[in-house]
Amino acid sequence: MNKKIHYLCYFFIMFLLTLFIFRSIVFNITKNLPDWNDYPYITWTIFQSVDHVKNLQFDGFFDVNAFYPFKGTLLFSDLLLTQSLIVVLISYFTANPVLSFNILFFTLLALNIIGSLYFWKSIFSDHKIIFFASLLTVFSPYFFLNSNHFQMITIWPYLFGIGFLLRKGLTIKSAVIVALLTTIEFLSSVYLSIFMLFTISIWIILALYYGRLQKNIVIATLKGVGVFCLVFIILTGPFILKYMQVKESYGISRDYGEYVVY
Repeated sequence: MNKKIHYLCYFFIMFLLTLFIFRSIVFNITKNLPDWNDYPYITWTIFQSVDHVKNLQFDGFFDVNAFYPFKGTLLFSDLLLTQSLIVVLISYFTANPVLSFNILFFTLLALNIIGSLYFWKSIFSDHKIIFFASLLTVFSPYFFLNSNHFQMITIWPYLFGIGFLLRKGLTIKSAVIVALLTTIEFLSSVYLSIFMLFTISIWIILALYYGRLQKNIVIATLKGVGVFCLVFIILTGPFILKYMQVKESYGISRDYGEYVVY
């Protein structure tokens, strides 16, 4: 059987399992959210950005229709901009916010499956190992423990980015692509972007260590690091600056131990 057919079958097997696990949402897709704890707030947050984008309201983009007269309150939590841009497209087909969110939810889970297959294919060549590794990744304890934190299950940019790094290394071209994927992760989940940056840092340290005797490898890697940092800072800089301004304005503090725990 053609390998592409294999991977297509693996995708459908895992996606059907996903639909079975979340069958209560599938059968009530227009009125049920994954839960009624954080998800109503997350849906509201996403639609704040959707309204801003559809109305081209970029002045005061981080302000919301609550917490008046306080500004920048959209940044009290993750921006969820990547997810919001997907919902912008969905919103042209339905005005139901619950249905829109659920379509987004399953779209992201499908992207996680594709990203997992891509990631493990970067490490292994045996398609059976790739399937089982992907299965264990997509349905891991991490996923179920964090499924109530929507931003923490948007791991596909991480999987695609690290997978691409393992395949191509940090050349000038790949540095731009990995920086774009890291930016997408940052706009999806700040926590996961920190984990992604940490993983990339480990890869860079190992690449420099093992290539230390070859000057051309060291120079190429350092150039890639420079391009990556430049692209990532340019793209995320305005958002990071705004996060810092909101943090300072409202005196928000976060225990750094939380990053270690998560």
